[in-house]
Formats: sequence, structure tokens, C-alpha cells
Amino acid sequence: MPSAPFGGNSETLNKLIGIKIPSEEFTMSNYQSESGVGFVALQMILDFDRCGSTPLLKPDVTRVGISDMQSPTNHNVVQLLYVLMPMQPPTEESIKQWQKDQLEMQKSQQAANAEPDPNQPPPQ
Repeated sequence: MPSAPFGGNSETLNKLIGIKIPSEEFTMSNYQSESGVGFVALQMILDFDRCGSTPLLKPDVTRVGISDMQSPTNHNVVQLLYVLMPMQPPTEESIKQWQKDQLEMQKSQQAANAEPDPNQPPPQ
């Protein structure tokens, strides 16, 4: 199963959004198995063999794009684009906002699941 640097996906992403975003690409052609675990294991082996690391283990990977195309010459081409965006530590303000959002979500879920009180007149 050869892995080829088909490329172009990072450049296309940057053109679409108008700014340069750090990313890494991986392409595997002629992948025949249906096993996702096997694909990930093979990708890690090929990554480490080729460059000594893999984007699968980088904490800054925040998005992954996957394209799985049938090809008459390469049978099955799987392309992955790993978007690398450094994670920022939470601030006190962001934690408070998250807690507030969680409470509001719980309240709206409770309201949606609440049984109508038979002693109350129907809302008008």
C-alpha cells in the first residue's frame, strides 16, 4: 500500500478561507481493508518511517478532514488533512461562561422534558 504525497489540500484550504492555516496532509492509495484501526496503525507506521512523527499524536490537531475516493488506477485513495491550531488554556472568564452555558442548557432541557401541571391552565 504505497503512500504518496498527493498534496494540494493544505493550499486549497488556505485559498478557501483566505488565510494560511498550519496543516499536515496524509494520502494512502490502494487501501483495501475496511478496518479503521488498521488504517490508523498503518498511517502511524508510515508517518514514523517517513518523518519520525505523526499528526495523529499532536495535541494541536483540532480538525481532521477525510476524503475517501474510488479510483480506477489506485483503487481506493484516502486523503487526510490535519488542521493544527494551538489550543489556548482556559481563562477564568471562559470557564465562567462555559458554566453559565451549561446551566442554561440544563434548564432548557428540563423545561422541554417537564410534564405539564394538570392544575395549571394551558398557556395562551
